[in-house]
Amino acid sequence: QRIIIGNVSKWIPPDQRDDASSHKWMVYVRGGKEHADIRHIVEKVRFELHPSYQPHHIIEITESPFQLSRRGWGEFGLTVSLFWRNVRDKMVSVVHNLKLDKTYTGLQTLGA
Repeated sequence: QRIIIGNVSKWIPPDQRDDASSHKWMVYVRGGKEHADIRHIVEKVRFELHPSYQPHHIIEITESPFQLSRRGWGEFGLTVSLFWRNVRDKMVSVVHNLKLDKTYTGLQTLGA
């Protein structure tokens, strides 16, 4: 089955910011359009964020949808680890490069 790792982001206008974060973003792991729900093969997903998110920089999602939303100001590579339901399948880790909205429209945009 095809598995997609991606992200969406939205620019936050300066007058609506609570802190230095310029964007809201969400990273996700899902199947293709025909079979988006992957809970039957994925047990959990671990997201390892930039160290600036410490102490909350390693997050495990154990239920579908496998996604994580945060606020931030910069792009970075985050490690996404997939743990399979079949214990004989080896865990897979990939680095996803988080991309932020560069249009500054405030509309949600698709990252990488």
